[in-house]
Amino acid sequence: MKKQAETGFLSFLLVFSLVMLVGCTAAKPTQTKLVTEVVDGDTLVVEGGLRVRLLGINAPEKGEAGYQEAKTLLVLLVLKKEVVLESDSEDKDQFHRLLRHVWIGDELISVILAAQGVARAKFFTNNEKHRLEIQEAEHQAIQERKGLWKDIP
Repeated sequence: MKKQAETGFLSFLLVFSLVMLVGCTAAKPTQTKLVTEVVDGDTLVVEGGLRVRLLGINAPEKGEAGYQEAKTLLVLLVLKKEVVLESDSEDKDQFHRLLRHVWIGDELISVILAAQGVARAKFFTNNEKHRLEIQEAEHQAIQERKGLWKDIP
């Protein structure tokens, strides 16, 4: 009888541990929003006036080489379209922009921008979800000498 109780308790402990593990690794919350404006190659505005900074990349700033190409591609990809915003470790940056991974369908926008060579892979603090995909896309752009990488010897 004592052995059955111990076995039952161990089974309970195992199931409880698995439930807790699954709960801790669950996907980050997402929300769907309409893009109303593209500010530059890595920042957009969604319905409600919320500014969103794309995670995992850094596109050239206004006045820098490649700025217009990055902004134009982001406009073509997301302007006036529904996107899914996926949160990561941090919610906002020092400029009060939402920090999000942005999806259109099953495509991560940061991967597309990195693959086309209009943005560099860049990760801030703990916001490193999708790091591998973005770095692989950047590596491909470098190998193919696309965009920002076209003049690299």
